[in-house]
Amino acid sequence: MNAVFTCVQVHPGDASCLGKAAVRCDGEAGKIVAAESKFALAINKKCSAVPFGTLAAAGGLDLGGLGGVCTAVGVGPVASLASYQECVRRSHACEAASVLAAAAPRAGEMLLQVQRRLFESFCPAP
Repeated sequence: MNAVFTCVQVHPGDASCLGKAAVRCDGEAGKIVAAESKFALAINKKCSAVPFGTLAAAGGLDLGGLGGVCTAVGVGPVASLASYQECVRRSHACEAASVLAAAAPRAGEMLLQVQRRLFESFCPAP
């Protein structure tokens, strides 16, 4: 976002600057995907041997408490380890976008300059 902001503010109308910013955004997006993969691997490694009912129970992760959060991001009730992972991934993406929007009110506008959206389609309306 900072690279795009620099282009818009310091180099207005410079398509090559926005092109470089887009490449940077792509690189950062790749890092996010890699971190999400590591998260999924870690959850699978630590939790796959435990019956899902045990994880979901109040004495485990109490996954029933996530129902509203998971429904809000389009996952629905947490019925499997995979749906738990997807709920966590989506809810964190939406929260991070909300924090960025609060810290940089023009973030959505800036990211559109490089064909990126601040909020994913599954995020509740801000």
